[in-house]
Amino acid sequence: MAHRGETFHKDVSCIADLKAIGSKKLPKMVSLPFGFSPAAAHKLAHPEGELATSRAAAKYGICMGLSSYSTTSMEDVASQGCGNPYAMQMCVLKDRSLTLQLLERAEKAGYKALFLSVDVPVLGKRLNEYRNDYQLPQDMEYPNILSNGSDTSDRTDYGR
Repeated sequence: MAHRGETFHKDVSCIADLKAIGSKKLPKMVSLPFGFSPAAAHKLAHPEGELATSRAAAKYGICMGLSSYSTTSMEDVASQGCGNPYAMQMCVLKDRSLTLQLLERAEKAGYKALFLSVDVPVLGKRLNEYRNDYQLPQDMEYPNILSNGSDTSDRTDYGR
């Protein structure tokens, strides 16, 4: 794979000069031409969740993509970034006004790109989750996509 004349090798140990693979494609110089991919519910793995991920991305100059299903608001995540570039990942929700609100919030918070998911998988029954009555812990929520205080799993038009 190549980027601006630089070659990336599958074996990371082959990259001789990490300083040479930065990118200025976004408004701010970043250390690498790729970043943290959107992933949901970071607070399940770390008490500070996406805030800790945001600080790490900013510290090392790495772009960060934020999932719509983050457990921290997009505004709070961006505020930890010290100008680091962010992208917002989202699906088109059944309630188009919520989709528009999400886009407007991301733009106002300073997100520089949008990752639009157009191939959301249709999940099978997760029997272990049903048996164990899996839910997010009481002190967690998805603040970016809540509708009247609750989230429902059938809010996209995919597969319908």
